Amino acid sequence: MFKTSQTSFSCNLKKFRCKGKTKANTRCKRFSYFGYPFCWYHMSKYSNLRIKKSSVINGGLGLFVSNGHTYNKGDKIVEYVGEILTKDEIDRRYSDSTAPYTLMDGTGKYIDSACFRGIASMANAPDKTHEKNADFVDVDDVVMIVATKKIVDGDEIFVDYGDEYLINDETETFKTIYRQR
Repeated sequence: MFKTSQTSFSCNLKKFRCKGKTKANTRCKRFSYFGYPFCWYHMSKYSNLRIKKSSVINGGLGLFVSNGHTYNKGDKIVEYVGEILTKDEIDRRYSDSTAPYTLMDGTGKYIDSACFRGIASMANAPDKTHEKNADFVDVDDVVMIVATKKIVDGDEIFVDYGDEYLINDETETFKTIYRQR
């Protein structure tokens, strides 16, 4: 069940068996519920990214650089994936509520990561104690998170979700309509 303070609908997160290989060259036995073909260990190994507790107050989980890797300005970090929906489908799903894991690509399609989670959906917006270090960029009709400055091992990735994404300074809770870039 997906639920925010404003909306509630059901969806089953899909469970994926990791496609990574063990040292014995057999398939990994771990699973992922994110729309990514690798478990936490192989995600870190292959993509140099890790999901862990965010440094943003009440930010939940966040997306971090791992394995001693550095992303330089302009480097593509990860694709934003999810269900491809129309505006009508988004409106039916969320009514007048927020769509917290949805952004619009350059073709006008909406990518909703609420039920089919890509790891890019774990990147948080910066609060008043952090700065943006990445952007959503449409690259050949694929939405990517791209570094806007150097991001080093251990750093959390922060993206700007636009004017519709606001932080209430009094409660530090997040509100969004559509994540658009």
